[in-house]
Amino acid sequence: MLVDLHRRGRLDLDRFVSETITLEGVDGTPHRMERGEVLRSVVLL
Repeated sequence: MLVDLHRRGRLDLDRFVSETITLEGVDGTPHRMERGEVLRSVVLL
């Protein structure tokens, strides 16, 4: 259902991404999530 909504343009997944990081930035991400500073991080490989 969620995939269908996204494909139809009715679910904006970009809203849920707080930051885009590289592998070097992964170490601090769980701590920032625990403190509520970010909702979701996307890691660029």
